[in-house]
Amino acid sequence: VVFEFVRPATYRSPNRRYTDLVEEADRGPADVFVVHAWGSHFEGLAEACASARLPPQTRFYVDALSESQWGAGARPAEWWTQHVPGVIRATGRVLAVLSPW
Repeated sequence: VVFEFVRPATYRSPNRRYTDLVEEADRGPADVFVVHAWGSHFEGLAEACASARLPPQTRFYVDALSESQWGAGARPAEWWTQHVPGVIRATGRVLAVLSPW
């Protein structure tokens, strides 16, 4: 998903997140932080979110969509360990996608 959709859609502005392309009326603070393995298929992640029995208006924080994917791998571990806990605190919920199981 990152290389086929996210990066091509955001290549003109490396600091742009995929979520920046969503209509403003459909954006807002995330309700659930989604933990997933980068090597998993995106379909499994989407299915897990859909089957989580949450209200239809639930907004999910998925790092591949919510963070710029240009240079993400070059960020130091400290950035992730400082940034992610704040996002988790702000959402108040975590959905762990364990796929494949």
